[in-house]
Amino acid sequence: MAKIIKVDGNITELDKNPTLEEAQAIVGGYIEMHPYQLNLPGGGDTIVLDEEGRLKHKPVNNTASTIVGYEVVGDVILMKGDLDGDEDEDEEEMYD
Repeated sequence: MAKIIKVDGNITELDKNPTLEEAQAIVGGYIEMHPYQLNLPGGGDTIVLDEEGRLKHKPVNNTASTIVGYEVVGDVILMKGDLDGDEDEDEEEMYD
């Protein structure tokens, strides 16, 4: 499950993690993923944001910044694990 956190503080829950294309559409650009820890059971939390958000002068996302503990800009996605469909099939085939 993932959450979209908009700059205006609006939070939308998703039923599943977005695909790469969906994530790019949500954040408005090429994505950058960073781990963060909320010290909750399960761990493995990831924030997805626009890798050029600061260059594009996107506004600070105060809600997301408070959650992850550092300043982030633009609309972001908070999720557990990887993007949907982001398994590296080529790597799996190498070991078969």
